Amino acid sequence: MNIALIHNYPLSNTTGGAERTAFKILEYLRVSSFNVVYCTLGTSSNYVFSEKMANGIKHYHFPKRNPFQDLRGGYQKMLFHIFELFNFVSFLDLWRVTKKEDFRFIFFHNPQGFSFAIWICAILRGIPFCLVNHDYYNLCLNSCFFKKNAGTCRNQCVSCRTFRFIPWLLHFFSDFAIFLSLNQKKIFNAQGWFLGKKAFIVPPSVDTGRYKPKNAFTHKIGFIGRLDSTKGVNDFLLLCKLLKYSDLTFYIQAFKSDPFLLYYKSKSADIKNLKWVHKGNLTFLREIDFLVAPSQWEEPFGRVFLESLSVGTPCIGYRRGAIAEIMTKDLSIFLPRNFEIHSIKEKLLFFYKNEKNYTFYSRLCIERYKFFRQGFSKAMNSVVSRV
Repeated sequence: MNIALIHNYPLSNTTGGAERTAFKILEYLRVSSFNVVYCTLGTSSNYVFSEKMANGIKHYHFPKRNPFQDLRGGYQKMLFHIFELFNFVSFLDLWRVTKKEDFRFIFFHNPQGFSFAIWICAILRGIPFCLVNHDYYNLCLNSCFFKKNAGTCRNQCVSCRTFRFIPWLLHFFSDFAIFLSLNQKKIFNAQGWFLGKKAFIVPPSVDTGRYKPKNAFTHKIGFIGRLDSTKGVNDFLLLCKLLKYSDLTFYIQAFKSDPFLLYYKSKSADIKNLKWVHKGNLTFLREIDFLVAPSQWEEPFGRVFLESLSVGTPCIGYRRGAIAEIMTKDLSIFLPRNFEIHSIKEKLLFFYKNEKNYTFYSRLCIERYKFFRQGFSKAMNSVVSRV
């Protein structure tokens, strides 16, 4: 049985949690006796990353040809989405491949949800499909994509309704949908995405650590993420300055290909207690005491938090999106009640004064991750049964 997972890259340098989570689903489908084909829409740099992730799975890459692909301004980004509405080139590419491969089912993972070519192709071909949902709610000019520190708008203003109307209409044709958190499903429901019993909650899966709790401080604080204000890098730099007289050393794990790497390195040149590293995420997370993630974004699943928990490294961050779902019960102590970097500073100082409890919290992190790992397998079993 031939099935496809189709992924649309929002930006040419995107190599984040959405892509890796989609691939974890792809891996699971491959071991479930399906003949899986991986299809991606994006630029040439996206192709390089896709080939690496495919790792032997049959892979088609379609050039996106969107002239507004990497523009970051609010109205420029709207032009990007308008172009996506009429992306007939991608439609023709997909039309040919769906006929050639004779797909019986399609998983459609689209971080911004506006490549209508994929949906329309599946509907016209009469191929049943599942939506692997990410962010459909980042178009509003009041969201943090366009306005600093605005958070993610959950309201339904006129511009949101206008740009969401066609995907909202097309989603009724889907056979079922996958959400990566309860928070994400709640936002979709609030915007009128009535999926009801057709919705599956599949918590993300990550590459695992060694399940060995930590028992000693190294006085290292880390940050992982795209170098963007929405991911909290500016707040992290402010935290470095607030604690410049402490014995703590701060590290930023960044991709060498990040387009804002040089900008943020020059911006932080005067911060003496900050170092930049380029390592694998798990290697980096094993070396630090705490991961700090002051994200301004309503995180759809919090993949980096899960990676950190898997190696026993506690995470401190804002209660944004699915992060509050991950850090529940005993781990909620690591999430401040407000969204100010001074609260994170106070949390750090509190935990360094109570070093004797660190091994206990590290063990709790590992147990919490194991719960999510089991949840992914159970949820994907239900998905495969539905297919």
